[in-house]
Amino acid sequence: MATDTILNALLIHSCDIQRKSVTGVDGGGLPVTSWANLATSVSCRFEPLELTSTSREIHIGSQIMIAEYIVYFVSSQDITEKDRLVVASGDFAATYSAELVRKGTDDVDLHHIEAFVRTVR
Repeated sequence: MATDTILNALLIHSCDIQRKSVTGVDGGGLPVTSWANLATSVSCRFEPLELTSTSREIHIGSQIMIAEYIVYFVSSQDITEKDRLVVASGDFAATYSAELVRKGTDDVDLHHIEAFVRTVR
């Protein structure tokens, strides 16, 4: 498909997608979780959101989160809210929390996934 080829050419970054997984139980019988790689070296595109953009405000119930970037993926990528994105390149490393994931569509079909993310501090 021409759309896939064009989109893939625009995905100039890569990241690892992590999801919490249960790794055991603690002394009280409660589950112990840790972050595990769901996918590595995933093609994507990070774009900063404008400081004044209202699209930076992500409403989750009664909470408002401020997104710093929108990250684009191919339409088949498995990513959900609360997954983490890890970017590492040379001496640079950063971790981002996916706050909102939505499908990018046109009049015909789904052609990409958008994740609004914020830096984990």
